[in-house]
Amino acid sequence: MRKRKKRKPPGQATPVLSAHHPGQVWSLDFVFDATANGTRLKRLTVGDDFTRECLAIEVATSLPSAKVIAVLSRLVAAHGAPTYLKSDNGPEFIAEALKLW
Repeated sequence: MRKRKKRKPPGQATPVLSAHHPGQVWSLDFVFDATANGTRLKRLTVGDDFTRECLAIEVATSLPSAKVIAVLSRLVAAHGAPTYLKSDNGPEFIAEALKLW
């Protein structure tokens, strides 16, 4: 038996954030890859939605929330804080430490 996809009730769609100036909306995402010998790699990418500039790519075999927060803190120190941080709702972004930051 197939698992049914959960749907949001009508009228509760998440609004699409569109940037109107640089530094307003940053997008975060994880990209997964592997080396030729099978070592799994995780890449955190952070980009400015208005300028389409990639602000950071952090590569490691493990990127716990403390490392993600360190990357974001470094970017905020260099570029200032964005108005919004946009990400999917994957398990990587539900850490309590990241929500509190």
